[in-house]
Amino acid sequence: PFVPMLSSFGCLAGCLPGMMLPIVAGGVLTAGAIYQLALLSELPNPLSILWMSIFATPMFFYSIELWDHTLAVACATWSVYLVAKGIQQQTHAPLFWAGIIAGIGLGQRPEMYMFVLCLAIGLFIVDRRPLLFLLAGGLVGTLPTWWWQYQQIGHPFGLALASNLFKYGLPTQFAATPPSHSWFFGLGRKLFYVNGQDLLSFTAVLLILAGLLLF
Repeated sequence: PFVPMLSSFGCLAGCLPGMMLPIVAGGVLTAGAIYQLALLSELPNPLSILWMSIFATPMFFYSIELWDHTLAVACATWSVYLVAKGIQQQTHAPLFWAGIIAGIGLGQRPEMYMFVLCLAIGLFIVDRRPLLFLLAGGLVGTLPTWWWQYQQIGHPFGLALASNLFKYGLPTQFAATPPSHSWFFGLGRKLFYVNGQDLLSFTAVLLILAGLLLF
């Protein structure tokens, strides 16, 4: 929810260039997190990895369009970096801050809910002892985000997620009736971008997830 809010202030300051400032900032922050992660991993040529993260991924295009992806990706990459730093240095503060950033990221894109879940599961598999600090930071970041969305939109999950999962804010009647699908299919479409009517693709996604859990 913060991209429209920040862009609105930027619009008052400088119209289109001002609107783009939060989007570009998200791209820059993402590249910075990738660079720090490359340094932490002691990969060769970390500066080259930084430029590859900009020009060899969609991040460059996201940063010059009025999309809210860049801040969400920035939250995701910085939380991964801080988790890795906390594990490597055996300190708890980076894990706590990773949780805060990931919690704030939940309000930027619905896909962040799946990302945060995977991040927590990954940490649990690698080293479950510091997971409590990640979860504590997650509460600190998530609760204010949910509260802000509830105050501004009327639902803690925000309009993008609540409308898909709970049909919040959708009209009761449409000029053209859309194809109906169950809540389960709606969840799959939102998380994995699989059409609920395409049973083969949806089944394939479920089998892939089952295989990942098994192996």
